[in-house]
Amino acid sequence: MKKYFKEWWTAYAVGIFSGLITSIELDYWWVYILIFSFLIFAIDQYFIKEKMKK
Repeated sequence: MKKYFKEWWTAYAVGIFSGLITSIELDYWWVYILIFSFLIFAIDQYFIKEKMKK
């Protein structure tokens, strides 16, 4: 289970955030989801590159 969580943490984070945003019923909720997804993906890519340097 721990292995899958490490591999798919970006999908889980975006899914949980999407659920929270849609439950609040904000206008333009899809914009918040896209921005959050981009940030999570950027963080993931940064750590992948740092791991390869070592």
